[in-house]
Amino acid sequence: MKVLVPVITVLFSLLLADAISAAMYSNIVEVTGPGKYDGMYGTDPDSTTYILKNDIVSAGTEVLEFYGLNNIEFDLNGHSIIYNTEDFNTTGGVYAVTFWKCTNAVIRNGNIIQAGKNDLMHGLIMAYPK
Repeated sequence: MKVLVPVITVLFSLLLADAISAAMYSNIVEVTGPGKYDGMYGTDPDSTTYILKNDIVSAGTEVLEFYGLNNIEFDLNGHSIIYNTEDFNTTGGVYAVTFWKCTNAVIRNGNIIQAGKNDLMHGLIMAYPK
């Protein structure tokens, strides 16, 4: 009878870990490289989990842009986004991941790394301009 206690504990821990790491939404989009996801023109649905499938390394800016989406999750899935690997002059700023006019957005489980030396660097922008 003492053997059942550790087995039940391990089984419960595994189930709990699976539940915690599960996507927040049933719509799943796999992200493998730079891109734009747009909800303003109906090209991408609300209530979606975007899952990064690999590291992304970009010489430039605005690696991923989410625009006008509601109830979204961006799961980096343990991966990294490394941006601005080549220095360049800009007055407008350098961004890795942007959420423009999005509501209820969550980003988790990874790293956003600035490689360049530009003073106007922003790894993550969440803005709802009027």
